[in-house]
Amino acid sequence: MRRSSFLCFSFSLSLTALLPLAAHAQGNDPGAPEVWAITGAKIVPVGSPTIEKGTLVLRDGRIEALGADVKAPADAKVIDGSGLTLYPALIDASTKIGIPAELPTPSYTIPTVRAENQAAALFKPDAAAAKNWRAAGFGVALTTPQSGLFAGTGALVSLADGDASSLLLRQSTGMRLDLFSFDNAGASYPGSLMGRIAAARQALTDARYFSTQLSAYENNPVGKSRPQVHRALQALQPVIEQKMPLIARASSSNEISRTLRFSKEFSLSPVIDGGAESWAQADALKAAGASVLLSAALPEPPKREPGEPVRDSLTSLRKRALAPTSAAALVKAGVPFALTTSGMANPADLSKNVRKMIAAGLTEEQAIAALTQTPAKLLGVERQLGTLAPGKLGYVLAVEGGSLFGPKAKPRFLFIDGKRFPLSGPSAVAGAKPSVIPQLPPGVSKEQALAFLKANPEQAAAFLPPGVTIAQAIAELEGKNTTADTKPAGDKPAEDEKIAAPPAVTPGPVFPVPASVGDAYVLRGATIWPGDGKPFTGDL
Repeated sequence: MRRSSFLCFSFSLSLTALLPLAAHAQGNDPGAPEVWAITGAKIVPVGSPTIEKGTLVLRDGRIEALGADVKAPADAKVIDGSGLTLYPALIDASTKIGIPAELPTPSYTIPTVRAENQAAALFKPDAAAAKNWRAAGFGVALTTPQSGLFAGTGALVSLADGDASSLLLRQSTGMRLDLFSFDNAGASYPGSLMGRIAAARQALTDARYFSTQLSAYENNPVGKSRPQVHRALQALQPVIEQKMPLIARASSSNEISRTLRFSKEFSLSPVIDGGAESWAQADALKAAGASVLLSAALPEPPKREPGEPVRDSLTSLRKRALAPTSAAALVKAGVPFALTTSGMANPADLSKNVRKMIAAGLTEEQAIAALTQTPAKLLGVERQLGTLAPGKLGYVLAVEGGSLFGPKAKPRFLFIDGKRFPLSGPSAVAGAKPSVIPQLPPGVSKEQALAFLKANPEQAAAFLPPGVTIAQAIAELEGKNTTADTKPAGDKPAEDEKIAAPPAVTPGPVFPVPASVGDAYVLRGATIWPGDGKPFTGDL
């Protein structure tokens, strides 16, 4: 009896000493190193073959290793990745996150030319907006001033929490041009499309002249007057010299066509921001060497009261049918493009709209690349972001329920600079119960831990994660479900959702019915939009 009591006491002492190590390994110790290992997950690096089951290790904000044979380091906080798929964190290349409404007074004589505005200087972190974008899987965003003809330069920012200096990833990322919007930033002049195009042309011509004068003065200042410095014209120099991309907002076919012609005057290859009707200009975009920040916002049917007749015009019906085809048309033409949330009320709608684009001919691999690898290339950060590879920044998205754009997919957590942000599921909800299993102390099995918890509940309680009771820990170690009651409302498995391909329509003219046609006639092979809004091809 004495020997048995002694052994039980010794085991209790050893487990008491080892359980704090488990707390340390699970990240409950504030001094724990920032080392994470996600094990047993499917890994989609993008740009290299998918790893069906592997481990990804993050250390000090960067990806240390990933692969099927990678082992979790001894000092890592381990996450069981069973049922998860890992992707690079998504990049949104068209936002205005953190840009204040009030902007500095413009320095150029034409008030809509505000090229000197810099998002890097204007940016103020917006925690609420960042949280919304993270919930949709985004870890990085390009934010740009929106007011004005030349609105200013964008900045690439992290969507983590922190001050502006800690979130800036890259400054002066593209100059924004908007020929077609009329806002309060000097909207009275120029107040017409012709005037805005003329003003943009004048600004670039002045910038080119200023560059010539400044260069001549710097090469030989003797006997010459010093050129007057204009901040707006200086800001346009990198655009004229083709060292900075011109990001031009254009959505309709006519807007894209006008933008391409305008850019050609100055030998520029623009980045089209919006591109809703890119399907109509794909070949022209390719010929111009342009790329597209394609908005994932898709036109919706007009809202109507029950019993109210459908008043859709043929133009709006066609726009709804053709909008999802733009991405596939750009792929076919060989035009680089990134998908963005520009024009979307809620970033969470991204997945639903991308599924419509996939139904219209885009592949899932192409869609993933358009939210990761391609925007990283277009923004000049492909060596740090956009793919999963050793040495790159620790921006990783974990999705549960299949592929990223599957109807059952749910983003579960996101790593930004190696810091973990829960997105949904038990770990993201107040009152959720952390797991006690991820990494028990070396040499301690679940059975031994379970025995200690039952024999010494008061002593063991001190070593459990915050919020976990003895009963919950025992239930988890016994394999019982302890998290079913902690899932957030609405976090139910999605039902299978099949999105039909859009109807085949053409943009050609529709002629009126000739007078010789009688009152009764049949339309064969027509695309028909009935009252329920589900089009089909048939006879009418």
